[in-house]
Amino acid sequence: MTIKCDWFLFDVCLVKASSSSNTIFGFSEFISGLALLVIVYTITDFRYKFRVSTSSIDLHKITFAAIPIIGVGTLTTELWVAQSWPTFTWNISQALWQSILALTFLILISVWIWFAFIKPPVFNHRNYKKFSNILYQALLRGNTSELDVISYEIGRSIENIIDMANSPDAKGDGLPKGHEIYFANDIILLLANKKFCDSIAINSPSTAIKYFEKLASLKSIYNNSFSLFSYNLSNSFLNNKNSQLYYESNKFSSDLLGHIKPLSNSLYGDYCLIEKLSKGLSPLDVDYSSFQHWDNSQLEKYCNSVVLCFKSFLKKKFIGSHTSIFFRAIDLIKNTSMCIAHVDTKSTNIYQSEELERFKIVIDFAINMTEALNSYDHINEDIKLRIRDYNEQSVCDYIADLYFEIIHSSAYIREPADTCWYIQHNVTWYRLMDNFSVITSARKIISHKLRRKIYDAVCEFNKYPNYMAARYLGFCINVLWIKSHLNRKDDNGYALRKAIIKWLRVNYLKLREEEAILADACLMDGIGFDEDKQAIYKTYRSRPGRPAPKEYFYLIEKTSP
Repeated sequence: MTIKCDWFLFDVCLVKASSSSNTIFGFSEFISGLALLVIVYTITDFRYKFRVSTSSIDLHKITFAAIPIIGVGTLTTELWVAQSWPTFTWNISQALWQSILALTFLILISVWIWFAFIKPPVFNHRNYKKFSNILYQALLRGNTSELDVISYEIGRSIENIIDMANSPDAKGDGLPKGHEIYFANDIILLLANKKFCDSIAINSPSTAIKYFEKLASLKSIYNNSFSLFSYNLSNSFLNNKNSQLYYESNKFSSDLLGHIKPLSNSLYGDYCLIEKLSKGLSPLDVDYSSFQHWDNSQLEKYCNSVVLCFKSFLKKKFIGSHTSIFFRAIDLIKNTSMCIAHVDTKSTNIYQSEELERFKIVIDFAINMTEALNSYDHINEDIKLRIRDYNEQSVCDYIADLYFEIIHSSAYIREPADTCWYIQHNVTWYRLMDNFSVITSARKIISHKLRRKIYDAVCEFNKYPNYMAARYLGFCINVLWIKSHLNRKDDNGYALRKAIIKWLRVNYLKLREEEAILADACLMDGIGFDEDKQAIYKTYRSRPGRPAPKEYFYLIEKTSP
């Protein structure tokens, strides 16, 4: 076929550019597509912007470079054909040029869709700088909706971040300044932001589960940043009552998650992990400024979390060793028992008071810790009844200290007699010592340690009189009442009652002579001292119109004639 040349350039045949019958991808279509792309990007969710921004290739720069090229290409093809400018005879047609430009535009959009929806990028050695930079900017802005998105998105990368950050090489100086390990370490510290941890607690507990499960799979933890992140995460879950942690309960109304407890088990169900993290701050450590504002449900959830970790501790057979984790946790909880000292004893609503409910939560915690000990098979062999050195203390001593502090707190309630008896006997002594069907080895050990501690506290009067000893002695007189059940050796108060009787007969009259005020402080409402009879008496309820009956305990034993 002969082609008619319109021009010759250096003996090269040139013809007029001709247009196709149908426009495939003209400039108007490009502008429409670009406008639609801009609108979609503007209104799209931050989630997809974050994904595209953290991709291993710089899509923003590629797009910025490709858009002008495609635009100029479509405009040039239309203008060239419209003006019938010269073109080579072997040049491809306008339709093919437009098809190439359209395909380029389509590939560009497809790449965006690939990274935004199909295969979102994760933290790796190709994008670690971009990833950390985008994350830093988002957390610096502190936008709540953005943090909610990132709290979920970071879950897909958390395992890679941990693998890269948990490197012993990070402690040395052999790595270059911009090494990926340093960036991974910085990201862990960045994620420890309290506001971001709150976002994870409310919106993405699955991220926390992945984080702790990955940490649990590590043989060693070299980076202390993990401890800080774990500590802040745990506090965020405990502080936010809308978090998944509060829906994992033991009640019958629980759903499947409530029975499986994936979050609780990942946070607190692995003692070995918490032990590794305790080099810094562990998940069982609590921000005291937040702890002071906890309500009863938050305290109860924390107590249950400690018990869950304690059960894992017992499975690992670590019971004979000193553990600072439970020492700090139990010490924090036992100090809470002092709330009962602030209850309004004259209120008619005392039995529904917040202070009393909080006090009962602490008692339930003590009982649950003791019951957990029953699962330990070798408690009699591994636990010493008497310790002479602080370093010999075990968790049984911590629990006995908890019982001891609970009793001391209840002894602050001195009047009226009915309220005093209800709190000291019904709520405290009965639930701690008598409210169980089987006397297990764990209960025997705790009871023995408790009786010894109470008696030692009472004997402090022999060294120097003090009000704490007076409260313990007053509790024993009120609850164990020295005249009752003397022949019941199976009673948990038998041994302590017998020791208190002996101490009273030897020391109480002397105490009244030297420290009358402290001697009176040992007597609760309804219990008094008869000077003439040299006896302590207890007043019982009387029938209408009759004098109140009294029962006497004579400090000087009467001898039969």
